[in-house]
Amino acid sequence: GCLLDRYDEAEALYDKIEGEYLSLKDSARSADYYPVVFSGSKYDTKWFTPGGNSFVAQFIRDSGARYAFQHIEGQGNVELDFESVLSTLVKADYWGLIVSSRDEFALSSLLEMEPRYALFNSFKDGQVFVCNTAKSDYFGDAVLEPQVILADLIAVIHPGLLPGHNHTYFRPVVVDVKS
Repeated sequence: GCLLDRYDEAEALYDKIEGEYLSLKDSARSADYYPVVFSGSKYDTKWFTPGGNSFVAQFIRDSGARYAFQHIEGQGNVELDFESVLSTLVKADYWGLIVSSRDEFALSSLLEMEPRYALFNSFKDGQVFVCNTAKSDYFGDAVLEPQVILADLIAVIHPGLLPGHNHTYFRPVVVDVKS
């Protein structure tokens, strides 16, 4: 706004986004249950996940959930030994990850990546959600729409709070396999 001499317009837009975000965050606080959510995926022999001080962890907390890796320091992604975190991941309620796939991303897609993903309760219960960067601009537009990201997460984790929500960035994974 300052660069384009449109400060008041920019300030009003910021206030609108902030108000929507805080309203959504307040609605998530009314949830009866705060499920455990983890994020990330395995690459080679390591698990990569956002740290407990990351914006991803904050989105998860604001959506009415507990972040499984809250105890891990850091704002960016951290590298963990897959076997050492497996016990945490197995028990978590929801799993969120970012993928890039031209096709519809489904549970079977996860098994192609790593067969041991079938051990996760979130996989067994079909409680996996993704942001498919081949179909949505997570690394561009999403930065300007934190309230939309939060609404997507609330609609996935607490669907009764936002019935009829149209997902923009994060959406439930298609359940296509028997686990």
